[in-house]
Formats: sequence, C-alpha cells, structure tokens
Amino acid sequence: MRKILVAGAVAALALVIPPAAAEEPSTIDTLFRTGDLAGAWSALATVQAPLTGRESKIRCHLLLFKNQLPDAQRCFAELTKADPSDRSAHAGLAEAYSRSGQFAAAASEFDFAGNAPRAAQARCLAAATPYVVKSPGEEFVVPFERVDPLPLIKVQVNGGDPCFFIIDTGAGTTVLDKQVADQLKLPRIGAEGGVFAGGKKATVEYSIIGALTLGDLTLERVPVQILDTSSFGSIFGGLPINGVIGVGVLRQFTASLDYPHHRLELRLANSTHSASRGVTMPMWLAGDHLVLVSGSVGGLPELTLIDTGLAGFGCTLPKSTLDALGAKLDEKEVSGPGGGGVTSANRFTASRIALGQAAAEDVPCLFGPFPPSLETSLGTRVGLLVSHQFLKRFNVTFDFRAMTLTLAD
Repeated sequence: MRKILVAGAVAALALVIPPAAAEEPSTIDTLFRTGDLAGAWSALATVQAPLTGRESKIRCHLLLFKNQLPDAQRCFAELTKADPSDRSAHAGLAEAYSRSGQFAAAASEFDFAGNAPRAAQARCLAAATPYVVKSPGEEFVVPFERVDPLPLIKVQVNGGDPCFFIIDTGAGTTVLDKQVADQLKLPRIGAEGGVFAGGKKATVEYSIIGALTLGDLTLERVPVQILDTSSFGSIFGGLPINGVIGVGVLRQFTASLDYPHHRLELRLANSTHSASRGVTMPMWLAGDHLVLVSGSVGGLPELTLIDTGLAGFGCTLPKSTLDALGAKLDEKEVSGPGGGGVTSANRFTASRIALGQAAAEDVPCLFGPFPPSLETSLGTRVGLLVSHQFLKRFNVTFDFRAMTLTLAD
C-alpha cells in the first residue's frame, strides 16, 4: 500500500462558539457557520444596531483569525467580563495574549478555559522570552534535503548532531520525537490529547528546548510537543525522522516554502526582501496554527485549511464535501503513519482545485485523513484541506503580519 502521512495535530479546540438557542440565526451567523469568513466580516461592518450576543462572539473570533490582537483582546475581555463562566471567551483571550507574547496573562486565561497543559507551558514561557533569534541577519535560507514526499530539512536540537525534521503547516508547536526528548532529559510541563489524521488520537506532552538550529538560524527557548515520530520514517525509505517544524516556528517570520528551488526561506519583520509576485489572498489563523483561506474544489467554494503534511496527495476533505462533489472513490485502500497511528484512506481525483487564481486540474486526493472534528469544531465550517501535491509547484509564502498567503510560480 502507498504510504501517506499527516503529521500535524488538530488540538481539541476550546475556541468553538457554542450555539445560542435563544437567538435566531442572523446573516452574520449563517455566513460564519458556513465558512464564509470574508462575508461575515463584511456583514459585521454594515450592522447599525447593537450586535447580538452570538454576533459579538463571531466578531471577537474573526479579529483573532485576522491576527488583530489588541482588538481581539479587548473584544474577548468584554465577553469574559459579561460572563466569567464563558470558557470559549477565555480560550480566545488566552490565544490572543499568547500570540502577543503576554504569557503570564495567557496562563491565567488558559486556566479559566480549563486548559491546564497550555497554562503550565505559558507560565514557563513567561519566565523568559521564547523564539529568541540568536543569529545575525534578517533573512535565512534552509535547504530542503528532500522535496518529496514532503519537505525535509536538517536541524540541530540543543546543539546536538544534525537530524531530520519534516516541515508541516498542519502542526502547531514544533514536534520532537519522544526518544530524542528522553535522551535530552527534557522536563515535561504537561500533556493533553491531540486529534490527527483520520480522527486518530494520541497524547502529546509539552516541553521547551534550549535551542533549535536550522541552517544559519538559531532560535532559543522553543516550545515543543513530544510525540513518537519514529513511524514517519517509513515514507522516506526508513530515514529516521526526529521531529516536525510547524507553524509555531514559521509564524515568527515571513516564511516561504519554496518548493521549486528546494528551500525554506525565513525573513524577519524588518527584512527589506520583496515578496515574490504571484497569487496573493487573505489568510486567517485559527487556534494556534490553522491557516485558512478561501478555496474551491470541483467548483464548490470551501473554507480551506492549508496543511502541507499530506504526503503525495493534493487534498483531503470531509464526507459532506465528498458527497456534494459526487466523487468516485478508488476501492483499493492506501495507508500510512500519522501522529495518532496508522490511517487508512481511499483515493479519488478532484477535477479542479483552486486557491484564488491558482488552480490545478485532476488533483490526486484522499478521503479518510480529514479529521471529522475539524469540519465544525471552530464554529465555522472547514470543507477542504489542500496539501503537498497541489502546493509543490509554487513558492508558498505565509505572511503572518499582513495575513496573506502568496502562491508564486
């Protein structure tokens, strides 16, 4: 069977907006729930009357998704003041504080949200600034050791020997193999469940490493999740895979996965580098790492997760989208390792996938890896996940300051 992999975890998301039974769904509510984030944001701007309770929550979450952190903090703080028992509001406020580097405040809010592991990690990060760049320069280039079936780079952990890490935007915090963590005697801060490909679950532990080196770049005090990654090597012919670089590292920079030139480019905020010309679209950041854009599959518009970790395939999707497409599945299953264990899937071909004006025909896809909880757990419907086989013809740039995604040939 062909090997597949989705390494990244979709954490149990406390940011979901609970339904308000007493309120009739408004236009804003309907747009948000169906995945039209841009439409919901535009509709909010036209409202003259006071927002309903649910509309106020949607506004707070969209501010967070747009990475407008001071406004998101004020918005969620008003919700927690109005209802101190609202865990969703506390979770949103915690994430807004965490992204801003206000870790002591984030720890308190994670406690209120009932997320003890994230609270414990935030308290450790409050003691000293994480992701400190200890290398001169404003731009860093890390060559890919391999492009297929996934981008692979060499890194050093705490100054040790070079080892192989996958780059996967489906992962949030950097993932470190459990055996490596044990050898380094890393203290565990806490643990919680993660949801991986196919809805499989596994426990991930939290810790912090002293230094992570990627080419000429060294970052100090890098948060990590500890997970057994030994099975990931099967898709690389048995090469040992010791970890995963996720969005936690990438969003400290303007990050480009330059597939055509086989390299990762990381640029600091003060870099004067001009972005590659290409198709640029608004980008939303949900939770701590879910990169969302407007896309389509087979002509159906769908809120789309950009998750680079699906080895050898261009997309996966929930059953509702598959049914709407009427796509025919290959009866022969494929399987491979994921963060929660072996995942089985069936192949199908998407007639067309588009992200803005960037499109591809007859894209090889899989039904099975899409975690069922991902579709609705954010309160907004995610109907498509686009990955490696579609993205690898582009230089893919994630600008977490302008909140744009650019696909350049």
